[in-house]
Amino acid sequence: PASLAKITRAAKPAPATSGSSGKDTVVSVEFTKLAGYEYLVPDTPSTNQAAGPDIADKQIPAEVKALDRKKVSVIGYLMPLKEEEGKSTEFLLMRTQSSCCFGIAPTITELITVKAAGKGVPTVMDDLIEIQGTLKVGTVREDGYIVGVYRMEEGKYMGRSDR
Repeated sequence: PASLAKITRAAKPAPATSGSSGKDTVVSVEFTKLAGYEYLVPDTPSTNQAAGPDIADKQIPAEVKALDRKKVSVIGYLMPLKEEEGKSTEFLLMRTQSSCCFGIAPTITELITVKAAGKGVPTVMDDLIEIQGTLKVGTVREDGYIVGVYRMEEGKYMGRSDR
């Protein structure tokens, strides 16, 4: 479908700090890569997880795991979770707009839970937007249930996208 978010251009690099060796490089990531594999979510909770990596993480391909803790740029649709003073401070960045409110629910790999930098980002819900931040890759559980695979910290709004 035409509404699938895809990055075809290079991300704007973050300002480099003196003496940095590529540490501040921003990597462009497409949802086609983040959602390009099957991730099976069990219907029952697992409350007996041992400390350390979640067994469900074995489903995540190595090339996707390599993005963990990297600065990335992703284009998608925003669905606010928390707003303060008219800005989204926590939101989902999703592969398609149709996954919000109508249509088919997104798979767990088609969304990123984002905590915004500063006082939040503009709540732009009907257009593709670019967000940059530090991506965390790995199974997130609440009460034993898998609720996510991707999180982003310090998400910064880079503007609307025509992609």
